[in-house]
Amino acid sequence: MPATAVFNRGETEHDAIGPDLRAAPVVAPDSPSRDAHQLFQQHAGTEAVVICAADNKPKSLLMRNKFYSRLGTLYGSSLYFEKPVMLLADEGALILEADTPLPELIDLALGREEERLYDAVVITDGGRFKGIVTVADLLKRSRIMQVEARGSQRRMAERTSGLLTAIEEDVKRVAAAARQGADSARSMRAATEQGRQQLDHAAEAFGNIWTHAGNQQREMDRLEQTAHSVTGISAVITELAGRCNLLALNATIEAARAGEAGRSFAVVANEIRQLADQTERSALQITGLIADIESAVAKAIAASGRGKEEAERTRPTVNAAKDLFGELSVAALQSGSVMDQINRFAAEAEARADGAMTELSRLMAELEKGKV
Repeated sequence: MPATAVFNRGETEHDAIGPDLRAAPVVAPDSPSRDAHQLFQQHAGTEAVVICAADNKPKSLLMRNKFYSRLGTLYGSSLYFEKPVMLLADEGALILEADTPLPELIDLALGREEERLYDAVVITDGGRFKGIVTVADLLKRSRIMQVEARGSQRRMAERTSGLLTAIEEDVKRVAAAARQGADSARSMRAATEQGRQQLDHAAEAFGNIWTHAGNQQREMDRLEQTAHSVTGISAVITELAGRCNLLALNATIEAARAGEAGRSFAVVANEIRQLADQTERSALQITGLIADIESAVAKAIAASGRGKEEAERTRPTVNAAKDLFGELSVAALQSGSVMDQINRFAAEAEARADGAMTELSRLMAELEKGKV
């Protein structure tokens, strides 16, 4: 006895097939073709009759157009009308579970050979017949899915555009910062090089000061020795002046004893004594000046020694600063190289972001036109 599968749409509301699942008449495999004919007559709107075993497991499918095409041939009715429907069944019927993802179901249905392309798809639930899906319904669903996918792509493209815009702005800020960093690195490199050169000059100047202080101290030492020598000579002159003074005094006494004959000699002796006195006073003045010179030379020698010591103490500091600036100069060169590389990478990223935005704009334009 022919039977009809009863389909409750509410039960499959959330199935992968959804509302596209249709009810279809069911016939047993050993039923005569006459029973299938009666079912097609009773269900004028159905496209197929499903052949199911006693346990409601589908075996094959009878499509209306193919069924009547075979029965309509010469002697077709007499040959097949009382024969089992399996003789007229479609051997390549597509039978799928209800939880088959819709995209996969559509792909399998539309990927069939041309002679079976428009056959209905039999849907089962746990291996038992549940209903059928027509190719027309699948094409409609495919179209809806394409529209939804296009809308989803458009929304995704819009979101991606927003993200890319933000990324592009960030990349541009990074590129600007990288350019500024590169400029700062170059300025720092130039300033460091200038500072290093100035320190080189300072180190050279300190070296010259130290050398000059040494030379000056040696000259002072020689001047002190000369002053000592002059002091000795001044003492000899003072001693000689004293002796001359004594001789002149003796000569004056002897001239006085000689009377009138020694008067002229007394005048000469007096002049000699006065000259000796003047010479002694000059020698004493020279001795005082030499003492002042020796004191000044001693102070100059002490100051020169302190300057030399200070220069000696300062020189290591200047040399250390020179070395530090040398290292800083190397670091500035390396930093400048790194900043130049970062600047180059940022420029490349900026160019790629611009390219991505251009490509995305093109894609969105094509989505709007429906080309994608």
